[in-house]
Amino acid sequence: MKKTISFVRTFIPADLFKKKYALGGLTICHIDEQLNVEMSAYECWECSVRSGEYAQDEVMAAFEEFKAKLAASELATAKVQKIAEIDAYDTSDAVNSFLVDGTKMWLDKATRVGLMNSTTIAQSSGLEKVTLWFGDTQLILTCNKAISLLSAIEMYAVQCFDTTAKHKVAVSELTTIEEVEKYDITAGYPEKLEITTFD
Repeated sequence: MKKTISFVRTFIPADLFKKKYALGGLTICHIDEQLNVEMSAYECWECSVRSGEYAQDEVMAAFEEFKAKLAASELATAKVQKIAEIDAYDTSDAVNSFLVDGTKMWLDKATRVGLMNSTTIAQSSGLEKVTLWFGDTQLILTCNKAISLLSAIEMYAVQCFDTTAKHKVAVSELTTIEEVEKYDITAGYPEKLEITTFD
């Protein structure tokens, strides 16, 4: 049965640091040590093995396996955090907004679809104009102008959705934490939509 060798991150004062020593029937060893000059201490990984079972090759092999699993876990965590940042950016007004006659506004998907349907019905019923509400802002537009405006907003939203999806895929394919941390989640989005309702 394979022995389980565990590793714990620790700090050891520089004047007390030993690479390996025996203590109460155990062999304590420190691996991958780095001197922190400001703290005057070594940061390292510590493991303890019964002295009768200690084998340097086994410990180092276990440590390499441990480091690989740790790196994979840290990379996965970094990706989850970066994708959460992408979602937050995608739902912020940095993306979810447009300008109508200089005023910042937004319509969610359900509202856009509902307004497009009602405007199309109004037009087919012979009405020339419709009223669109953006929060407490009222716009009275011709049906053609309203449909054009709503279509432009929908295309902008589609392009933003596509960009967000591409960012998530790109992050999921990165192979190092450094790449994940440097990834620019703001790149590639379409220019902010500016709409003028005046003819």
